[in-house]
Amino acid sequence: MYVVGVVGLVAFVFIERWMGDAALLPIRLFRRPVFSMVNVINFIMGIGMFGMMMSLPLYLQIVKGATPTESGLMSLPMMFGIMISAMGSGRITSRTGRYRIFPIVGLAATATALFLFGQITTDTALPLTMGIMFLAGLGLGLCMQSLLLAIQGDVPAKDMGVATSSATFFRSIGGTVGTAMFL
Repeated sequence: MYVVGVVGLVAFVFIERWMGDAALLPIRLFRRPVFSMVNVINFIMGIGMFGMMMSLPLYLQIVKGATPTESGLMSLPMMFGIMISAMGSGRITSRTGRYRIFPIVGLAATATALFLFGQITTDTALPLTMGIMFLAGLGLGLCMQSLLLAIQGDVPAKDMGVATSSATFFRSIGGTVGTAMFL
């Protein structure tokens, strides 16, 4: 699998470079430090986000004995955290024009939540687990919108679509890695 991954990555870079500006993801954009950094962060966020979202329902069902519907409902604190922090950071950004602090705080919150998830056991109280989910959601919400704004503000207008889709692309690739790692 590793060999296939490396060969695929090398082929992707070779073809994208050969295609130049007609490439799906022009290599020239990676010379921009903000573009590159945001995509690395999106990749890392995808690992944590999808890893959590795939593992938590299984934990709730297998360890806590919840039904699939109940485990979905028990995941609502994470969704509420995402909604609250994404809307809050969006409002603050629209008023002040500043967004740099949000991904930093968001990554710290998400990393803390992932660490805390690593500490839960069969005896961990459900409200504590749901509180950690809420913290994870806060971190994810702070990062998603702010990183998208950062990448859109970094590229020329002609590359806005490519930049926006690259953020989702790298988060999805991170999600694939995260799901494989966590499960």
